[in-house]
This record gives sequence, structure tokens and C-alpha cells, in this order.
Amino acid sequence: MLRSILRDALRLENLPATSSTVVLIASSTVLVVLSLDGSLGQRQLLAAILILLSLYASVAALERLITLTSIKRDIRSLGGTHGQMTRVEGFVQEERFVEGASDVLLIGLNKAGFFLHRVIFFVNLIHAGCTIRVLTLDPSDVELYRVVAANLEVDADRMRTDIRQTYQTLQQIRARLGPKDLPRLQTRRHGVAPGMGITMVNGNKPNGRMQVYFYAYQTDPPYRPGFEIYKETDSEWFRFYQDVAEKLWKDAIPDDSAKE
Repeated sequence: MLRSILRDALRLENLPATSSTVVLIASSTVLVVLSLDGSLGQRQLLAAILILLSLYASVAALERLITLTSIKRDIRSLGGTHGQMTRVEGFVQEERFVEGASDVLLIGLNKAGFFLHRVIFFVNLIHAGCTIRVLTLDPSDVELYRVVAANLEVDADRMRTDIRQTYQTLQQIRARLGPKDLPRLQTRRHGVAPGMGITMVNGNKPNGRMQVYFYAYQTDPPYRPGFEIYKETDSEWFRFYQDVAEKLWKDAIPDDSAKE
């Protein structure tokens, strides 16, 4: 009976494959040999088995704790929210999110914060071969701004000022681009208020990624709910929001100042 208990407790499929496991197996073998030649009495063997099982349980728990800690560290090193609903303030920083991209689609009310003080960054991104598409509200639609501003509890004039600033920044970027690179910066405007803002990177590539945030009623930008989604880990919802983004872009009006 003792041999049967020992054999079941030390089944290989229950043991993690580590160096500590090898030591435990060796110890168990010694116990079996000693029990067979009569060197250990029944009480001594039971005590040794209990000590051995306690040691194994402690080692296994420690190994799992180390593994979980390593996984948590790896996840944190990636940054971002990876599909979990959070606030915009918890997103990966914009420059990091679009860094090295070959295609970027930006959709929002004005995207003023995205372009602020980043002229050189976007010029370099375009020079590296990236195509950037920017979709904002129509700056000439006064009534649209009034409705959107009322919903967000912000000043309509301030919103129009922000979008004018965005277009000025876009013009500064264009001024630094040559004829070859100019088509890679495209801007459009829409006459409807989108229910969400979207930053989509490499949408048609396996490493596609996206930041989606919602214009919640009377909520400051950093506290708006949203999430980051990755094509590799959640392709179904990625395709859904990609289709929404592309439809918005398709239905929008090309900007007169852009040379598409």
C-alpha cells in the first residue's frame, strides 16, 4: 500500500520539469529502495513520504509564483490595455503607438492633442514611407460644432479653434514634404459627429493595432472610456472597428487644402 501511495504521488504528469523535480524524484527512489530492503520501518517511511510531499508542494508553489510574476512582468513591458476597457489616460503614448507604422488612420473630432508639437515626428514618419490619413469634423459646419460641443459640455468656439490648430499643423507638415511624400498625408472632413475616436495602425497587416475611445456625455478627454485592440489577439473585433473606420473615411469629404 505504501508503495502504491508513493507511486501515485510521484506520477510524472503531476510534476513540473525543473531541476528541483529531479532532486525530489531521486529522493523518492532512495525511499523506495530503502523500503524494499527493509532498512526503513513503516513509520519511518510514512514520515519520510510526508516530508517529501511537503517539500514538493512548497517547491511547486514557489515555481508557479515565479512563473506568474514573470508573465505579469512581460505583460506590463508591452504596455497598453490589450482589449480591456479603460480610460484614455491609460493608453499607450501616441508616438509609441504609431512608431514604425506603414499606415495610420486617425479619426476624431479634431485630433488637436495628437499633432501638438509633433511636426518633425510626423514628417519623419512620412519620409520613412508611412501613409497618414486624418479625418476630423468639418471646420466650416458651425451647427455641427454647436451640437457636439453641447453633448461634451465644451465651448464650441474652443473646438473650432482646436481644429484650426490641427489644420495649421498639417500644413506645416506638408510644407516639409517633397512631391513624392505629399500624397502620403491625406485629410478629410465629415459632417456627422462620430460616436468614437480611432487611431488605427497597419490595419491591413498582421501586426495591426488600434486605439478606440468613446465620446461619453460630458466626460473630459483623459477620462473617456476606450480600449486598445490588436489584430493578432482579437481579429474579430479588430475587423469590426476597422470596417467602421474605413466606412467613415470613405463617406467623408476630401479636404480642399490636401493634395490627395
